Amino acid sequence: MAKVLSRGTLEIMNQPTTRSMHIAIADDDEDDRMLIEEAWEAVATGDTLSFYADGADLLEALQTASADDRPDLILLDLNMPRMNGHEILIALKGHEELSDIPVIVVTTSTAPQDISLCYANGAAAFLTKSASFKDLTAALARARDFWAPNVTVESNPGTVYFCDDNEATRKIYEFYFERRGVSWTTRGFDDADELLKAFEQHPCDVVVSDIKMPRMDGITLTRELAIRNPKVAVMLITSSTQEVDPGLHPNLKGFLRKPVDPKLLIEQIDALLNKRQ
Repeated sequence: MAKVLSRGTLEIMNQPTTRSMHIAIADDDEDDRMLIEEAWEAVATGDTLSFYADGADLLEALQTASADDRPDLILLDLNMPRMNGHEILIALKGHEELSDIPVIVVTTSTAPQDISLCYANGAAAFLTKSASFKDLTAALARARDFWAPNVTVESNPGTVYFCDDNEATRKIYEFYFERRGVSWTTRGFDDADELLKAFEQHPCDVVVSDIKMPRMDGITLTRELAIRNPKVAVMLITSSTQEVDPGLHPNLKGFLRKPVDPKLLIEQIDALLNKRQ
């Protein structure tokens, strides 16, 4: 049976009026667990925190919990005994009943391969542990603000297609939009060719696409979309430090760099839909 190291209700000031959340936190470092708890106290009211010192304990607890007892959000360290964070991510995203729980990786690692692998395995965000308590608190506040249930944003109507060959990334986008209650209609694609076929039948207003994809990359997709409709707005997601000159593709309206800030993604899409009107 998994051991819950700490579980309590935190009563703190200045939290938006959303229902309380249940946060599961897996970290084998006791000092880090205490630091995260203190940081959360600065931003949350009425939340329940469950701490686990081992990734395997976390997974066991989630697999045996009822739907009502599952957390709204998971904070996950990478370097843990028995099962590390990467293994936990793979297990969670491969589990039909647990795959929709957003997972934020909170780690000391800054290695690009760790960041890429976490996103490939379905992480919703990647946060590097900061020595600054203020920075950690700010990062956790942003995370809670975005993932808090029952929070909606004002947004413009329209149709948005998003394309990424990684299924976990597509599910994260869908979760972003559903959680924030956006007004636009969305449709996801794992292949640029399939998006183009759909676009020819039912044109959309905005396309959000990864740059690196098999068969047809995001730059080629941008060019093909412009041929079909030069008014469609395209935003590309990239992990590269090199950007394509938007002047070469008038319908290319900008880039967002991985890791993508979900709140910024929604703001950028909404701005493009607003310009269309």
